[in-house]
Amino acid sequence: MDIISVFETEGRGSIPLGPANKYSMKFDKNYRVISQLPAELIGATKAALTNIQWTDSAYNRSEVPLKPGRLLELDCKISSKYRAQNGYNEAELCLLRSCDELINWIKSLDEFKLYSVARGEFATLLPNNKLGWHMDPRMFHTMSNRLHVPLITNSRCNQLWVNETMHMEVGYLYELNNGVLHSAENFGLEPRCHLILDVMPTVDLERIVNNGTAGMIKIPDSFILGEPTGLT
Repeated sequence: MDIISVFETEGRGSIPLGPANKYSMKFDKNYRVISQLPAELIGATKAALTNIQWTDSAYNRSEVPLKPGRLLELDCKISSKYRAQNGYNEAELCLLRSCDELINWIKSLDEFKLYSVARGEFATLLPNNKLGWHMDPRMFHTMSNRLHVPLITNSRCNQLWVNETMHMEVGYLYELNNGVLHSAENFGLEPRCHLILDVMPTVDLERIVNNGTAGMIKIPDSFILGEPTGLT
């Protein structure tokens, strides 16, 4: 599978963003609930998550506002170079295989039948941690729908926007607006683990792959570091 780095784009060109692809999400609110999930689709994935040692440094994130989090990327068309170079261990392979049926079910929904997964990750926030405020700046973010499948959570986990706080429940598929300032927190006793999928029209993903770059939109550091004015 071709791997395109989302961390190194210098010298590889870029895909111009037309008016329809300016830096905004495809809906004018912070989130929406897409569907309830059949329970049998997430049971195996929840079980497989227990075999991942999230405190291992291999799962550390490098992005400054996301450093409190942990990451395991799926083998997708857009990915970092780490997994392409180092591969997966047996526990990770088991986890990836466990979510195949779930991803296929999502892609079978009417609104996503012409979509493909551009990038995917298992994102974990360990207890007593909070992500920095940030927006997701890369070009593929502006072309994708950001889907969240909560797998392990607790009542003290929240998704945060400047004007709203919400708790995502296990058993539902959500779309989140990651084109505005947002964060997440976990002040419970268990890790918060979500499957996150960036899905986009298959024709757009093929265009990115054929162009040979994932591209990046630069945004000011003030948008991804520290607390927004007026928030505590």
